[in-house]
Amino acid sequence: MSFVTFQLPFDKYVLKGDRYRKACDTLVLHGAGKSSRIRFSRLRESLNDNGIPSSSFDFIGQSFGPEFSAAIRTPGSWQDSDAFCIISGFKGNLLLIAAEVDDVIPMALIERIYSSAENARSRHFHIVPNSRHLSLFPKEQDFIVVLNMIIDVWRKGCDNDPVQATLKTSVS
Repeated sequence: MSFVTFQLPFDKYVLKGDRYRKACDTLVLHGAGKSSRIRFSRLRESLNDNGIPSSSFDFIGQSFGPEFSAAIRTPGSWQDSDAFCIISGFKGNLLLIAAEVDDVIPMALIERIYSSAENARSRHFHIVPNSRHLSLFPKEQDFIVVLNMIIDVWRKGCDNDPVQATLKTSVS
């Protein structure tokens, strides 16, 4: 199945997303502000080329404009988020990729997400060397390393799930 866009009603919002293939077990999340899920198109196309289906959403805050961007840049504004409680219930494989120098997203936030995912089947945290907030892959090799990490986490997840193992065998 090819690339498909979709909308998903949530509360009083409509989440906009897209997916490669019908079945999906890889979710690619990006930040918010002025960015969109399109920012990771190359990564997702590469995953698709490797037989890994993915979906991505624009965060609800995506269209809140300057007010939302100002809120995420307010020191400590993330500390009382319900996201940490929600992610504590996540039981899948988690791979966090962070910029080494990020003037928008504090490393403490990424570390708290990681530590909150205590029930995840596996947790991996990778900091891309010499990267910045808007330049996550400053070198081609950085992109390749992250791509291979995602593929590795996905394949290891397949080894623990008979349905995914079947998919892995059929696309390898």
